[in-house]
Amino acid sequence: MHFLGLALDDEKNQRSATFIQADNALVKVAVINTNEELMIARDVMRLALPQARELAVSA
Repeated sequence: MHFLGLALDDEKNQRSATFIQADNALVKVAVINTNEELMIARDVMRLALPQARELAVSA
């Protein structure tokens, strides 16, 4: 991704720094912590619950 000005610093990435771009990078690269499993579970519940309720009512 050098053509976009992105260059990562592996050492910063390994120590879980907030910004992991290399010193010579043209843009900053920020790490945003997230819990992907929780986000997926919430989306599944949001999408599945209305359909499950509909099936229960029509049964």
